[in-house]
Amino acid sequence: EIRELDGRLGGASSEARSLAERLEVRERARAQFEQVEKAFPTDQAVVFRQGDTIIVRLQAIAFASGSSKLPAAAEPLLGKIREVTAVYPRAIFTVEGHTDSSGDSGANQRLSQARADAVREWMVAQLALPAGRVSAVGYGDSRPIAKNESAEGRRQNRRIDLVIDPREKLAP
Repeated sequence: EIRELDGRLGGASSEARSLAERLEVRERARAQFEQVEKAFPTDQAVVFRQGDTIIVRLQAIAFASGSSKLPAAAEPLLGKIREVTAVYPRAIFTVEGHTDSSGDSGANQRLSQARADAVREWMVAQLALPAGRVSAVGYGDSRPIAKNESAEGRRQNRRIDLVIDPREKLAP
């Protein structure tokens, strides 16, 4: 009977350890998310989650019309990405470029890719991130977040999203 009880207790303590580990991972993920969220004023970026992925919508990067040259005014905002990389030292980053629907879709696609590439190149050069940890993809006007009928909607659609895969999945 004692051996049977020991066996049952061993299973219960294993389950308790597993639960404690999952709770620790969730708490660490919550704390990391809060750190990233606090790094950006809401007029510069919006931080949100989609599952285990964190998205930093860098809405204050205002490229000149038709240009993929990073504006000098974006430097302070880009500098805050350093804090993000410190919070997620093993993360994989994807820079997503988006445009509004004004103009030719093909041109918008190329422009969004060039803008995403510019931010990616900045991250690799300025933050010394390994090139293999940062990718860039342009979506053109295919993923709007607002209606393109108004100037405000078009402004919202012209954006750079930094997608962070923290490489540590939350346990169910």
